[in-house]
Amino acid sequence: MERLIIIANIFIVMQILVAVGITSFTILVIAAIVDKIKEWRSKKMKNEKGFGEILFCVIAGAIIIGSIMGIFIWDYKITYGNVKNLEITVKDKYIKRSGSEEDKYLVVDTDGNTYQVTDLAFKGKWNSTDLYNQLEIGKTYKVETSGIRNGFMSLYPNINRIENVEK
Repeated sequence: MERLIIIANIFIVMQILVAVGITSFTILVIAAIVDKIKEWRSKKMKNEKGFGEILFCVIAGAIIIGSIMGIFIWDYKITYGNVKNLEITVKDKYIKRSGSEEDKYLVVDTDGNTYQVTDLAFKGKWNSTDLYNQLEIGKTYKVETSGIRNGFMSLYPNINRIENVEK
């Protein structure tokens, strides 16, 4: 179990590094464009002012857009990546209520792993309440999960599909 937590944390760090890499790449592309603009400006517009302000806006915009793209890509990989097919026996299920955030449907298996049942827009999954209500304590299911467990960020693998296992 401890090994899985370490692997999950390494996965999160890797996703952050990917987001930072995308941001850095975006900045390098913008820097190359700015360099070409400077070259063009030195040949064509030697007497005009305001180039510094334009340059600042272009670089700031690239940083903001690159950061936003990186965050969205990171979130997509965390939420929809790491797909697993498991067989679990439900030990407990409950609803976690936490102030202003929406409620989380949580399911605990007999191995002590916790899963959430949440809608996923990009998968077209809008039936989380139905899935949660179909799960019965003590029964065994084949489930498809996506996502990771990270205690610091309160992330749980998400149950996307369930299938009864007859015993």
